[in-house]
Amino acid sequence: MLQSQPLASYVHCIAHCSNLIASAVCLSSQVVYNSIQLVNEFGVLCNASEKFKSIFVHIASDSDHRDLLACSSVITSVGDMTV
Repeated sequence: MLQSQPLASYVHCIAHCSNLIASAVCLSSQVVYNSIQLVNEFGVLCNASEKFKSIFVHIASDSDHRDLLACSSVITSVGDMTV
C-alpha cells in the first residue's frame, strides 16, 4: 500500500487489536478469565432458551433490578462468542 500511496499511514484493525488485548488480559488474570467465561455461558443459556431469556427480562424489569435490564442485551449478544 505504501508503494501506491506513500503518504498513507498504516492502521491495524481495531477489532483485532481489542481482541488481542482481551486475550492478553484473560491469560494474565484467572479472575478475569473466569468472569468472562461465566458471562459467556450465561449468554449461551439466554440464546438457547427463550423461556430463560423471558424470565431473565421479567426479573430484570423489576424496579429493584433495573441495572440488569440494561445489561440483558449485551449479555445475550455475547452468548455466541468464545473465549
